[in-house]
Amino acid sequence: MNQSVGSLIRAGALACWFAGHSSMAAPAPTPAADVDIEAVTEDWPPYNFTAHGVVRGITTDLLRETCEIAGLKCRIELMPWARAKMMTLTRPATLLFTTARTPEREHQFVWIGPVAPRATWIFQLDKPGSTDCVPSDRAHPCRYGVVRGDAAYDDLLAAGVPAANIEPGADVTQNFRKLLAGHIDAVTDNDLSMRWLVKELGTESYRLRRAGMLSQRGAYYFALNPLTPQALTDRLDAAFKTLAAKHRPEELAKQYAPDLQNAP
Repeated sequence: MNQSVGSLIRAGALACWFAGHSSMAAPAPTPAADVDIEAVTEDWPPYNFTAHGVVRGITTDLLRETCEIAGLKCRIELMPWARAKMMTLTRPATLLFTTARTPEREHQFVWIGPVAPRATWIFQLDKPGSTDCVPSDRAHPCRYGVVRGDAAYDDLLAAGVPAANIEPGADVTQNFRKLLAGHIDAVTDNDLSMRWLVKELGTESYRLRRAGMLSQRGAYYFALNPLTPQALTDRLDAAFKTLAAKHRPEELAKQYAPDLQNAP
């Protein structure tokens, strides 16, 4: 498929998406002239988070190195996931990370990666006598906390959970606090993120258990607005492949969470 045809298809898919979301805000202006790529992400440690006023993390550092090799000026900003996703969908030369690549999202973005594997689990407090939260169990329904706009919301619906039993939150930390307070029964997250969260919040005394695997669909990627100039996309893709060939994503994961990689 040539570039012009591919761009038209992606633009058409994006237009169809907005036709079903007419209440969304109007497209934001393009990035500042001194920035090649506007990169936006959520607070999801250890992949993306703020430390001493600087956005850091496994995929954040990977993106910075990718931009450096590509010779591009990339500005990184952290915000709620739903807002970051909307900004990327409405603004060319904007990149969303760390983004699950799923069939529902395939034509919404241009994908670079994978930057990390994806395995989403259902976590709940390990209380005596409690039963596992099973999405298909209608006799014992649970209330699930997910990040607003996250792919796990669609995964729960596909697994049979009614929308009324899914409670979106701003980020994983907010959902985890609601779980500890008993406002919800379970949360969705990957194993590394949950271990990091428990350690950072000092909540090791709370016993958690994995009630079951929710989804292993796809992997995590850098997701670009489909109207991003092809030259920028190609430079980012080539730079990422250089780092991937050197196993840089795996090295960064070990640097950020050396004691969590093989935890039981």
